[in-house]
Amino acid sequence: VVCIFSGVTRQGDWRVRRHTSVLVAFGGVELDMSEATFEGHEVVVEVFCLFGGVELTVPEGTTVNNQVLAIFGGCDQKITPPDPTAPKLTVKGFVGFGGVETRNPKKSRRRRNRSWS
Repeated sequence: VVCIFSGVTRQGDWRVRRHTSVLVAFGGVELDMSEATFEGHEVVVEVFCLFGGVELTVPEGTTVNNQVLAIFGGCDQKITPPDPTAPKLTVKGFVGFGGVETRNPKKSRRRRNRSWS
C-alpha cells in the first residue's frame, strides 16, 4: 500500500497477505481487517510513515505485537484481550511525525461473523 499526499482505505472482504507493506508520506492509510481473510495465522505489516498516519482495525481477540519505532509520533493500541484462535499480527517499522493506531472494530461491526484461514 503506497500513499503519498493522499489517503487509502481498504475495508470489507479482502485478503490480508502474510507480509503487507505500507508506505505513507503526508497522507493516511486505513486498513480495516475486521471482515478480511488472513492468508495465514500470523501476519506482518511493515510500516514506513512520515508526516502521516496508519489506522489498523483488527478482529476482536487478535494478538498484536507492536515493534514500531516512533520519533515525534506515536503508536497506540486499543484492543481486546488476545484469543489464541484469532490471528496474530506483528506491526513493524518506523513512524516520524505521525502515528500508528491499532484498534478493534466499532460496536456496530462487532456483531458480524468473521473468519480467517
